Amino acid sequence: MLITEEKVIFGGDSAKESYELYKDALQCGVPERGAFVFYDCLCTSENGPVNWGHCGVSLGDGRVIHAWDIVRIDDYLALEDLTALTGAFKNTDYPALYSYCKYTNEASIRTAESIGMQFDREYPDEANGMTHVSVIYRRT
Repeated sequence: MLITEEKVIFGGDSAKESYELYKDALQCGVPERGAFVFYDCLCTSENGPVNWGHCGVSLGDGRVIHAWDIVRIDDYLALEDLTALTGAFKNTDYPALYSYCKYTNEASIRTAESIGMQFDREYPDEANGMTHVSVIYRRT
């Protein structure tokens, strides 16, 4: 919990949990200066996909300061296009990287395609109804 002057802000235990708590409230335009901006962020791990979430702080002008490989400032909408591919093959020995998203999440599917990922499969799941999977293989 963060307390600032007379405001009390409750958050989840992780960026992903906070995203789930506030996702409906964050659909109303450019976040005000100092607002925490939470993102859904599914990444590849040794044990399969994990949703760690992502968080930044709004500068009030459509940009967000956040850490993604380095501390940087990006357009708050552009953060939806970030991927875990940055450095992944360089820093791991994974033979392939996978992107998992809800089958209707066109922005995430386009992002996966823009970095060279290709459609792998779709499968039913309880949370999303249907999950879309894209893959990119290590070049040898």
